[in-house]
Amino acid sequence: MFPSIFQAVGRALVVILALSGTPRLPAAVEIYPGVEDLTGFKNLRKSDRYAVRVNGRPLFVYASRNRTGNDTNGKPIKKGYISEAHFCYFSFANETVTIEVTGPAGTSFSQATVHPTRLNLPVETDQKTLRFRLDTPRKLVVKTTPEELYPLIILADAPDTDIPSGPNVTRYGPGLHDIGFQRPIRDGETIYLDGGAIVKGTLFKAKKGGPLKNFTLRGRGILYSGDYEFIARQAGWGRGITGWEAGLDRGRIEGCIFLDSVHWNTGFGNRNTVFENLKIISWHGNTDGIRVGPDSVCRDSFVMNNDDALLPEGSFPAGTSALFENCVVWHHAWGSVFKIINLTDRKATGVHHLTYRNIDVLESGVGESPVFLSPNKLSKPDKLQSPTYQILFENIYIERASTLFALRPPGGNTLSDVTFRNIHAPVANGVIQGWDEQCYVKNLTIENLVVGGRPVRSIDETQIKVGPFVQGFKITSP
Repeated sequence: MFPSIFQAVGRALVVILALSGTPRLPAAVEIYPGVEDLTGFKNLRKSDRYAVRVNGRPLFVYASRNRTGNDTNGKPIKKGYISEAHFCYFSFANETVTIEVTGPAGTSFSQATVHPTRLNLPVETDQKTLRFRLDTPRKLVVKTTPEELYPLIILADAPDTDIPSGPNVTRYGPGLHDIGFQRPIRDGETIYLDGGAIVKGTLFKAKKGGPLKNFTLRGRGILYSGDYEFIARQAGWGRGITGWEAGLDRGRIEGCIFLDSVHWNTGFGNRNTVFENLKIISWHGNTDGIRVGPDSVCRDSFVMNNDDALLPEGSFPAGTSALFENCVVWHHAWGSVFKIINLTDRKATGVHHLTYRNIDVLESGVGESPVFLSPNKLSKPDKLQSPTYQILFENIYIERASTLFALRPPGGNTLSDVTFRNIHAPVANGVIQGWDEQCYVKNLTIENLVVGGRPVRSIDETQIKVGPFVQGFKITSP
């Protein structure tokens, strides 16, 4: 009797699957273990402020303190107003999950918001709880007040189903791994960080010998370098959390969390490289976020840092291009969100055919920190600007900023053929100007600038100052 029942059920399932088309993959929620004992960490601890559950299952929540100090020259760095960032992470696929956030006594969620706000996630709030649902992985920030001093970052990933293996693979499983300062890395190496892993230290390849080739850093774990501030600053630039001095060539950086870098997060001089689903939380000045070089791409990444967040790097040969897309940025007080121009040899080919698309800017610094920046005129004649042209910003959503533009390209050449399309911002102000007949702004177009929900139809409706040596500037609206 039992076999016949099972046979009938099996036949029924075959019929159902045949009628429904491609079978749906099994639902999966992956909760990663936390590291409870963080004794000795200078800037990482278990959060005592937030409790987070996914479908009723608790997540481990970490806390990282804003401890910005001095720059490499000993000058104080603007800090920003945030006291701590609390964060948690998990993975899910093929289902809708319910996320519930609670806090200690006295924490009210009645005015809480989930960012990016343009997602319009249905949120339920009361005095004690915030609750919402997700049907796809997102990088989110929860604020209990507009001036939130202790934001909660929720990083929801897709499960990683392609775990690498082989003789050139180093895998760090869940738990704490201390690799020390400047752990050597080599061409062709793959490093994988499991969800639940904290790898304490930095990775390094010296400039001598050329770029780091065919290197991969992947996973869902945390790479933490917050205990190496003094050593890294004494060693010099580019030796923070990932110090490949000569850049990446055909590299891939994917999925990890970079925490508390003391210098540039992704090195410099990167080319033919993919940065995907990278999450960065950095406090110090000089913690540039993600730098793309020729034929490189950054997508689906989160950057909370205190220097330039998304920027080009190196000189682009003819026929090359670069792309940023589908990213979320919370920028502090030092540097800017978008640094359009890269400083390089004045005779180099410069930066061109660079696209920024579908970027959410939760905050852009404090005070006068601009969203769109080109560096000011420089004093060193050998480091004047090479050409920067064919730049596109499209679908940029800015929630909070005080200054929109500071485009004053340094001497040596020109900034030209730049398009800002579908820019949503709280302000329309700043400066656009050249310096002289050889250093000018040419063919800059703003298409569909929306300020406070209202489209801008002319320069007269803004506080943008268009200075001398600007050719072919225009604002258009639908």
